[in-house]
Amino acid sequence: MASLPDDNSEEHLKPFDGIRVIDFTHVLAGPSATYQLAVMGADVIKIEPRHEPDMYREIGDSAELAKEGRGTEFLSQNGNKRSLSLDLSAPDGVAVARRLIETADVMVENYRCGVMERHGLGYEAVTALNPRIIYCSLTGFGHTGPKARHPAYDVVIQAYSGLMAANGTPDSSPVRVGPAVLDYGTGAHAALAISSALFQRSRTGLGQCIDVAMADAAMMLMSNLVVTTQSTGQTPPPPGNQHPSRAAYSAYPTANGMLMLGAYTLKQLQRLLRAIDRDDLAEDVANATAEEIGERRDEFAELLTNILATRTADEWEAHFNDAGVPAARVRRIDEALQYFAQYHYDGVEKMFMKYKVTSDDITRATSDESSTATDTADSSVTATWYEGKNYIPVPSAIVSVIQVFPFDDQATNNMFDIRYQLRLNDLYDFSSTSIIHYQMTMQQLDHLSHILVGEKPVRFNQHQNRLYIDMDWNNDITADEYLIIECYRKIDPTTYTDIYDDIYLKRYATALIKKQWGANLSKFGDVAMLGGVTMNGETIYTQAIEEITKLEEQIQLSFETPIDYMVG
Repeated sequence: MASLPDDNSEEHLKPFDGIRVIDFTHVLAGPSATYQLAVMGADVIKIEPRHEPDMYREIGDSAELAKEGRGTEFLSQNGNKRSLSLDLSAPDGVAVARRLIETADVMVENYRCGVMERHGLGYEAVTALNPRIIYCSLTGFGHTGPKARHPAYDVVIQAYSGLMAANGTPDSSPVRVGPAVLDYGTGAHAALAISSALFQRSRTGLGQCIDVAMADAAMMLMSNLVVTTQSTGQTPPPPGNQHPSRAAYSAYPTANGMLMLGAYTLKQLQRLLRAIDRDDLAEDVANATAEEIGERRDEFAELLTNILATRTADEWEAHFNDAGVPAARVRRIDEALQYFAQYHYDGVEKMFMKYKVTSDDITRATSDESSTATDTADSSVTATWYEGKNYIPVPSAIVSVIQVFPFDDQATNNMFDIRYQLRLNDLYDFSSTSIIHYQMTMQQLDHLSHILVGEKPVRFNQHQNRLYIDMDWNNDITADEYLIIECYRKIDPTTYTDIYDDIYLKRYATALIKKQWGANLSKFGDVAMLGGVTMNGETIYTQAIEEITKLEEQIQLSFETPIDYMVG
């Protein structure tokens, strides 16, 4: 049986594997840029001043994490990085930095203009050390112009760029945008610029200097408003939750919660109108221009205000999404995270199962099963194939096996066996303040395990209920020893009945019932019932088939567990 691709194979190679980034950034904009590169596989080495580390280490809603230098504001954009402390005011510290730069592909910094030059690490000095390096500098206002040396943070650029004035309503503006959108937007622009420079270097062999200004990024993020202002000479008023010309691209209160509609195109507007049983209006606007739709904004807004108040935001969201209309209940961040988690993790649990190896297991695993194959064109040509039976049976509820650990009472020098893992776990109390550090440590151990041990010799398919373990069964294990199997197991819905409350499951079950109901009624097509009702079984059946097809496509495209998760 063919083995799964190795994580270091070309199939699993990340875009920036082998790229080294020296990261002299702090706070948000710069670290978010280098974080994007790290996620794409780059080896990012974050360098912080010895006596003045990144100030965001001490910032966040968790006081305990902040005391440990791992504030939540710091963790959000500094994962996947290595860390080094250097005193750049000392010659030895600068010498170390210069040696690192000589080995690097990219250097990123976000200090004020002139700071890196004072340390002898400006672009001219760095490119003399390494002509191929991509040097990216992030500042508030860029390296040229009268504000080049002025300090800035996200909120300052929000005010300077006009973003605050563009936010809110005509009565409440200016209003600061809550999340640090300009910090993260600038980081995204920098990551894109660095990626482009790396691609250009692959053609020319030359490095370059990239100047990324938060003020420039802010204007780029408001391009539509900037172009409108330049074209008309007037700044668009802040719209708040209501689009100035499209009523179906606005937010409305419902019977419970606020609903944001995103029916921007004419086709989406028609779907929206049909979804609220106003086919007449849908036909009426079939050939309408954008200007004509804008002229009817107040009419549509009043219609939507009245009808959306009759049901909850959750009900309308499901109803409109099924009709192909973009819509969502306005959620808090914690609600959004919970909603997404439902589709990815409900129904299975991660666990460790303990299995005691028997002498029968060893006897079976060390024997082969033969089969004969005959050539289809020449029956006199045959071949005997041997298949190893080095497997153990697993419960039918197991859907995926991650890895297998040996577990015995003998001393071990294998740092990747289960006993080492359990000893490591004992170092942590698994509180909310240590779990992130623990997770990062476990990821590093997994990486080392893969380098030193190689691909995990485990093959599993849930339909066979056989866990194949490719090892020397005569020498690597003896009867009465235990194996610890890290796996995912289906949760029994008869015990944990909340599974039946899954949104997709309820819709799919309803569609299946509707299909059967339509099939049963189809034999009575066009039969008139008391009260003038006519049997429409064929129509019900056809609608059910369409709903089932749509739901199956939805689960496959959006929610289905990937193949490499189901098959170990």
